[in-house]
Amino acid sequence: PIVPNEDLLKFLNPSNKKSMFEIEEIISKLNLSDAVKGKGGIKNAKLGEDGKFWSKGQLQRLCIGREIVLGKEIIFMDEPTSGLDEASKEIIINIISKSSKTMIINTHDKSLLSIANAVIKL
Repeated sequence: PIVPNEDLLKFLNPSNKKSMFEIEEIISKLNLSDAVKGKGGIKNAKLGEDGKFWSKGQLQRLCIGREIVLGKEIIFMDEPTSGLDEASKEIIINIISKSSKTMIINTHDKSLLSIANAVIKL
């Protein structure tokens, strides 16, 4: 994922409409609480240039979390589990499966098919 070099809080809450409690809840659902604490907490954590302070799996989860926080009704994802280890992949699949958002996902990952309401093969 491509992320800006900015504070984590600004990235997750760009419009500043969500409470700190809501942001912490999202971070917990993303299974990133320990990582955020290790980077100085929500108010101090930085993404770094191209997300250099985070693993690819963490960045994937942060990007999905951001879309959920932004309140979009439809979320488009291109290969959300590509290149991830099994643990990160399972976290992302769990987040997607529990979301009430409409998600359109382009993927080659057959494990995502089990949580899909509809599948279109091209």
